Parts: sequence; structure tokens; C-alpha cells
Amino acid sequence: MKHLIVLLFATALLAISATGHTSEDKGSKDAKRQQILSTSQSSLQQLYAAEPAARAEVESSAGYAVFSSNGPGTLHYNSDGKDLYMKMISAGSGMGMGGEAFNIVLIFRDAKALDNFKDVGWDVSGQTSPADDAPTTGVGVSGAASVLPGTTVYKLTANGVQDNPSLKGVKFIMEEKLN
Repeated sequence: MKHLIVLLFATALLAISATGHTSEDKGSKDAKRQQILSTSQSSLQQLYAAEPAARAEVESSAGYAVFSSNGPGTLHYNSDGKDLYMKMISAGSGMGMGGEAFNIVLIFRDAKALDNFKDVGWDVSGQTSPADDAPTTGVGVSGAASVLPGTTVYKLTANGVQDNPSLKGVKFIMEEKLN
């Protein structure tokens, strides 16, 4: 009988403990999502201040993605307002060279480019600077670059929008823990 009481007590403690962690994990997940969305909106506001014509490009696009050098980012669908969470992985001397903090804004002009980014991700580990591969396009601003068809890329730093941002050594993939 004594063993049964101890077993029931231990089982109850485990159940309470498991429930507490699930609630805490959900709170952490929601807090992380909110932080990512806040960074995304701040980055868009920084872009609009530096390149006012980018606002119309974002608003008329199929969607956009915003990534921070300090963590995960978001992929936003303009059609339904849905956000998916992704991460940017930098290998070698790509975008993060020198430890500089930055944000990347990718604008998908059509649904095909947006869906390809979501379904396949991007791996531009062998790609050079957009200036070497494609003409600068987008809204006709110096900070915009077209890396893949249907997409405009902006790199935002403390000094503003960087001309011809390089995506060499960067991979974008889903952040499973946040979706």
C-alpha cells in the first residue's frame, strides 16, 4: 500500500511538471514569435524611411520576408496575412562578415517566387554578389538588388540601406520550432 501511494504521488508530480513545461514552452514560443514580428515591422519602417518607394513595392507584392542577423525571421503572405517563421543560416564570409548587425528584407513580386522560397528555401552558398549575376532592379533604388527572379533584396544596416547586398554563403529554411 505504501508503494502504491508513493507511485501515485510520483505520477501526480510528473503530470504537474509536464503540464507546467508545456505552458511555459508555449509562452516562450509566443514571446519569440512576437519579438520576430516586432523586428520585422521595425525593419520595414527603417526601409520605408530610407527608400520610400519600397512601401508601394511591399504593399503590391505577394509577400515579403524579413530576417535579422541576430535570429529567426518571418515570411509574410500579403494575401491572407499569414506569417511563417524561418531562419537564416550564414556560412563563411557571406552577409555576416565582420560581425555587423543587419536585417534583410526580401520582397516577392509574385506568388511563384514566394511559394518557391517557402517550399524550397534558398541556398545561395555558391552565389556571388547580385551585382555580378543580375541587374539591380526593384523600385529603382540603389539599395535594391534582384537575386532570384521575382524577388528584390534589401540589406539594412545601422548606416542605412546597403548597395548591392551579397547573399553569398546564406541559406534560408523553415524554423520548425516556431511554426
